[in-house]
Amino acid sequence: MNSSFPFVLAGLAGLLLGATFFGGLWWTVRKGLTAKQPALWFLGSTLLRMGIALVGFYLSAAAIGNACWRAWPVLSSHALS
Repeated sequence: MNSSFPFVLAGLAGLLLGATFFGGLWWTVRKGLTAKQPALWFLGSTLLRMGIALVGFYLSAAAIGNACWRAWPVLSSHALS
C-alpha cells in the first residue's frame, strides 16, 4: 500500500468532519431562530459539534500515528470545508 494513503484518508475524514460541523451549524441557526429557547439549541449544538469534531480528530490522528505533524491533513481539510 502507498505511504500517502493514510494521509488521503485523513484528509477525507477532515472533510467529513468539517461538513458535519458546518452542516450542524447551519441546521442549528435555522432551528434556533424559531425556537422558544434558542440558547439551549446553540449551547447544545456547540457542545455536540465540538465533541464530534474532537473525537474525529483524535481517532484520525491515532490511526495515522501519534506524531503531531501527521494530523495536518485532518485539520487542514476541516478548515477548508
